[in-house]
Amino acid sequence: MKIFFLRIRVMWRRFRSGDKYQSNNLGQYLVELEALMRRANPFSSWQERANWVIDIAEWIRHEPVVSLREEGAWRRVKQQRVVFMLDWLDAHRDVRRVVQTTLQKTLREAAGPELFCATGLPHEPAFFNELSEHIIKYLLPKPPSEADLSVLFTAMFPHPADAEWLLELDAETVQRIWKLTADDGISHSYHQQIDEALIYLVTAVLADGVSKAFRYRLDPKMPLQATPFMVLRRELERYLYLSPTDEAALRSVRMLIAVCQAQTDRIYGHLDEHGVSVSLVYRVERMRAHLSRMTRLIDLRAAVASQQLLEVARALKDELQDELTDERGDALTRDAEPLEEAAGNWSEQSRPPTMKAVRTSDMNRVSIAGGQTPSKKSGKLAGQPGDQSTGQLNHRASVRLVGKSTNTTNIKATVETTSGTGQIQALLVDFILAHHHRSSIRGLVRRSFSLLARKMVERNADHGEQYIARDQREYRAMLMAACRGGVLTAFTVLGKAVLSSAGLARFFEGLFASLNYAVSFLAISAIGGVLATKQPAVTAPALAAKMSQLDTVEGLRTLIAEVALLLRSQAAAVFGNLIAVVPTMLLISLAILFTSHKPMLDAGHAQATIDGLSIIGPTPLFAALTGILLWLSSLAAGFSDNWFALRRLRDALTHQRRLVHILGALRAKRWAAWLERHIAQIVGNITLGVLLGMSPVIAQFFGLPLDVRHVTLSTGGLTAAASSLGWSVLMMPHFWLAVAGIASIGLLNVGVSFGCAMVLALRAREVPVRIRRLVFRAVLRRFSASPRSFLFPETVVVLTSVPGDGDAVQASQDSTVDSSVLNTSQDAQNINEELTEAHVENVVPLVKSE
Repeated sequence: MKIFFLRIRVMWRRFRSGDKYQSNNLGQYLVELEALMRRANPFSSWQERANWVIDIAEWIRHEPVVSLREEGAWRRVKQQRVVFMLDWLDAHRDVRRVVQTTLQKTLREAAGPELFCATGLPHEPAFFNELSEHIIKYLLPKPPSEADLSVLFTAMFPHPADAEWLLELDAETVQRIWKLTADDGISHSYHQQIDEALIYLVTAVLADGVSKAFRYRLDPKMPLQATPFMVLRRELERYLYLSPTDEAALRSVRMLIAVCQAQTDRIYGHLDEHGVSVSLVYRVERMRAHLSRMTRLIDLRAAVASQQLLEVARALKDELQDELTDERGDALTRDAEPLEEAAGNWSEQSRPPTMKAVRTSDMNRVSIAGGQTPSKKSGKLAGQPGDQSTGQLNHRASVRLVGKSTNTTNIKATVETTSGTGQIQALLVDFILAHHHRSSIRGLVRRSFSLLARKMVERNADHGEQYIARDQREYRAMLMAACRGGVLTAFTVLGKAVLSSAGLARFFEGLFASLNYAVSFLAISAIGGVLATKQPAVTAPALAAKMSQLDTVEGLRTLIAEVALLLRSQAAAVFGNLIAVVPTMLLISLAILFTSHKPMLDAGHAQATIDGLSIIGPTPLFAALTGILLWLSSLAAGFSDNWFALRRLRDALTHQRRLVHILGALRAKRWAAWLERHIAQIVGNITLGVLLGMSPVIAQFFGLPLDVRHVTLSTGGLTAAASSLGWSVLMMPHFWLAVAGIASIGLLNVGVSFGCAMVLALRAREVPVRIRRLVFRAVLRRFSASPRSFLFPETVVVLTSVPGDGDAVQASQDSTVDSSVLNTSQDAQNINEELTEAHVENVVPLVKSE
């Protein structure tokens, strides 16, 4: 609302001002620009001159907080400011000389290739070192550096949007900027800095490429001298120092850079197959950034060299044309001399004597002015075949071409052409974008952990496939497994009650509760049971894997069927746990009552348990927190699976000498294979137990009254409290509020854990937002049409005809094709329209960018 009123105010002021606004704005520009330009002082310190340059860039880049102009209009305004500044300097020659001297001195004193090899590139050798450096730069101000052009450049363009208006500058404006800021000495210095930057970058690439971690994942038996990284170093040095104008050497360097980039793809493939290391992913990303920067610098250098040769060729062409024209003129003069002499003799005989002297002096004056000397020789025209002058001219041209091509390449020649200007602008834009892309802490973490997240998601997807019931038989199997899990969960609730009544210290109570949960969860997995709300965190990645392949209507139908199957499996797990935990808990309570002649829980403890599960209170918040803990346990399971594969523990355990000596070679191999298959379940169960047991203790240590609410454990606790209070509890409203709380706990446990896992999986697989919305709308439409199909399996009735019999026979059978998939033609049409719209919205931006 505040921005709206400010815009209305700006519009009103402009309406009242009318044409005066533009003139006032121009006058303000004149005052600001004159004050800024007259601050130039070539005798001040480098830091003061750098601050002055930053102020100039800030004046060009300035945008008001509230403006009615669109983004493209402001880009044009910035470009007009640049042209206005250059025109003003051309009109004030004395100020221009001071500004030019100050700028050139500032650029001349900036030493080192940091602008080309450090701007926008990772600096530290390891991920956590780079992360700590980013955090320190974000929290603490950076001290002023002496003559660092990289720091000056990044301070001049602090926003990524600066790359757009800088790239749109025309070649003439860039040429004027270059004439103002640089000379031949600066061009030569920066040319050397580009060569030094290339050597620095290829050295960094070589250091990583020949390291043990890289060679092990590429070809450990290949000699170091034969690796493409070593060959790239040799070819680059040969290109820079021996044959800077050799096209073959240039093609060889570019080809080797492409080969090295292909090697990084091979490393990614190895990591994707055998486990992901965050540190190694960071080093691979750093190598790819270095190779990309080398490509940019080599393109600029090649453009400079080609433009230099083009300028030399043009100069030689003009010189050859002038010499050939002179030779032709001499030949024509020699052929015309006899005729001129005859005509002169005839004319001298027919005119007065006073005219003879004038004619002779005029001819001599014309001969001297043209630079020609009278020649008595006659022959062929210069440049014709067989003439010796042609060979001499070609020889002189070849000598001049070789001599000029071996000189130091001048960057100024590149600025004077459109192609060279584009290369320089592209390099500067790459500096700006790379700096802002690499300076983000979130971007650094996302780039380094993206492959790990995707691998963890894929491993969870592999484990999650076994928890999806696709027909009635698998649904019944899931229900029976959940019942076994519910029976064991009842004993877990009993252990929790015993620990609560033991009166231990809060830390030890949480520690033993963690052990109780972990042992119980491991026992459930050992007997093939299922614990409700654990599956969503591992089944959501399996769903995201199918969502990433969504491109047809049939694919969308299959995905909706997969969603229905997944939710139905979760419902089966919850129903089985609750069906088993309630009677088992009643039997345990009756057994304790008959053996000890007192209820399992005292009246106060039982009443507090019922009140703590009421839907009116913090129960939904605690249930959502438990859903996050369930998701974190699935992350720990995926991480452990990746870590086991990365460290090659199966091979290590199979050939471990002491283990082989104790168990034998065959048993050690079997045990290692079993551990590889079940390491994710073991770590996930232990992690979930520790999180459920210790999270309330840690939260209370910091003064946060948080607790956990798991649907199966909470149902067992409510059953134990109700059995301790007797049948009269059924008449109490608090009991039914607790029952409603159990329902909310189940929904939030499943929903939060499934949502967190789904978001991570979608981000890891880079599924477009439009596709996500499309799927969610289609699922909601199907759920509103047939909610029962998302909870219980249905039998599909199929009409078949017996061969040879015209009567149709009705048969009922269990089918893997769910009834929720059998939609009407109208549903198919709606899905097709939405999918087409999503496809168009995702493709059109790519076409526009191309």
